[in-house]
Amino acid sequence: MFIRFFDYITGRGSLKHTFVWFSTAVVLTVYAAYQTILSGEKSLMDVILFSITALLGYLSVVTLAFRKPLSGNIFGMTANVGEMYSQFQFRNLGMVFSAAYYLCFHVVGLLTWTKRENQDEDGLVKTSKTNLGFILFTVLSGFIGCIILYFYGSRWGLVLDDTPVLFYLNILAFIIGILSQMAMILRKAWSWYMWLVSNFIWFLINYMSGNYIFMIQSVLYEWNCILAIYIWYKESRR
Repeated sequence: MFIRFFDYITGRGSLKHTFVWFSTAVVLTVYAAYQTILSGEKSLMDVILFSITALLGYLSVVTLAFRKPLSGNIFGMTANVGEMYSQFQFRNLGMVFSAAYYLCFHVVGLLTWTKRENQDEDGLVKTSKTNLGFILFTVLSGFIGCIILYFYGSRWGLVLDDTPVLFYLNILAFIIGILSQMAMILRKAWSWYMWLVSNFIWFLINYMSGNYIFMIQSVLYEWNCILAIYIWYKESRR
């Protein structure tokens, strides 16, 4: 039953599903933006920018999930610029650095995914198979990155908050996020499992810092990750 459901929402029912999912995102974003304006904690222009950035992010992740090489990376780049500013306003500099990294890798994705040899007959990006060596390299890179950020992160100003939990969560979000992005741009289907973890950490950070527009985004991103896992693994078996 679940297979038939996912086949439908990723196949002939994909437009209907995307419309419902994105409409839900718009309604929740508008509601969160309205509440933020009422609180008076952020300016009207900032809230508008946060909202536009969040909506661009939704468009990016759903097109990436459906393996759209051009729109996925272009929406991603525009959203990343807004995310850097937005997260800076909430003092989540670990996520600011993450967004900057994502921006660079979206440029790489735009250049590589649009190559004909990396696309199928429908113009959708093809996944690539992975191996144990690549997994070990990814784990090792993350481990080394954690050590460096733990000892030198505060000196570099990655986190400007005195809360220890937010400090460690920002470091963790940075490490897992950049590894997830790297794996996705390299067309690894399992990258979406890493995004599941990354989005959960983003949820915690956004909740603790009062960034409710992006907190809601993190929740809706999780469903998109589940969808992407199904789509990418299905393609990788062809």
